[in-house]
Formats: sequence, C-alpha cells, structure tokens
Amino acid sequence: MPILKKKLENTCYVYLLQNYGKKQIFIGRDDHGKEIDFIVKTEKKITAIQVCYELNDENIKREVSSLQLLNKHINNIEKELIIVLMYNRISKPIPKNIKLVTIKDFLLQQHIQ
Repeated sequence: MPILKKKLENTCYVYLLQNYGKKQIFIGRDDHGKEIDFIVKTEKKITAIQVCYELNDENIKREVSSLQLLNKHINNIEKELIIVLMYNRISKPIPKNIKLVTIKDFLLQQHIQ
C-alpha cells in the first residue's frame, strides 16, 4: 500500500503543479515528524491538503491531527482537505472544517480556488 499512497500523492502533486505552479505549493513538517502533504498558497487563501490511500477509524486521528497542528501555526487557512482513494465507514467524527474528498472528485473539480 505505501507505493499506492505515493502514487496518489504524486497524482495530487502533478494536478496542483498544473493548476497553481510550483511557487504556490509547499510541504509542511514539524520538528516531531508530523507532516502536511501539501499547502497551497494563492493570493486569496491557503489550503491544507492531506492525501490518504484509505481513511478509516485506525488512521483518521493521524490525518486530522496533522491538519489541526497546522492551524496552530497558520491562522488564515481557508480550506482543509483530506483526499482519499477510498474510505470505509468511519465512526469517529471528522471536524466540520475538514472536507473529505475522493481523488476522482478532486481531479475533476477545483477545490482550492
């Protein structure tokens, strides 16, 4: 599965490059190794993106906590996305400010502008 996750991340990165350019795409990591897959900064807003092959009850806390940590350091984040290939029933709530988006929907629609 790690190879599929990397391919999913690469697909998202290529999409972001084509639509926003290299100068507007960042990767975030703190001193403890927590990582945000992509931070897209446009003139109008900042979008934080986590990419996850499969979202489930076992990994939702990790994916959400990375986005929440970024909020502690950057105040003007307008959108927070978790992009997934698939997800199972999730019994734990996803915070209202975080939008769950399938890769298909992400690639077919503009979620950042």
